[in-house]
Amino acid sequence: LPEHVEMYTELIPLECIGPHSLTSSYRVAHRQTGEYFAMRRLHSYASIPNARIDLWKQLDHPNVVRLLECFPTAAFGDNSLVMVYDYHPGCETLMSKYIRNNNMGNSSDANGTLHDPFSSDPDAPRPYTHQKNAMLRALACGALLPEAVLWSFLVQLT
Repeated sequence: LPEHVEMYTELIPLECIGPHSLTSSYRVAHRQTGEYFAMRRLHSYASIPNARIDLWKQLDHPNVVRLLECFPTAAFGDNSLVMVYDYHPGCETLMSKYIRNNNMGNSSDANGTLHDPFSSDPDAPRPYTHQKNAMLRALACGALLPEAVLWSFLVQLT
């Protein structure tokens, strides 16, 4: 990693970078103020879509992390595009929480007991199916997200 990129220093990776990754994320510190920011690097990216970047910078929404600046750099040994965002330590993206980790829809308590939204008895067969607990099996293997999670996504995105 370079010691600094433009006005940012102290690059610390925020995620594991695979051998064929197209992007990487870092926590960085501003040289003058010492404030921390999140830096997203697009590997081997030559052109800057100025109109789209300007629109993204103008976006002000409580559920979207604000883009502060975007610039090309050769500090990583290639022509990378770097985007700098506000840094929120300890936060987790929806994608990493529900899609990438294969624990999507895992609605269990601390004891690992699955909760059936339709029955207080998890072993009770459903009258509309010959398979017992089909929905719980789908939840356990991560095929479904609970309705409460889906509604929270919908409310936040609208």
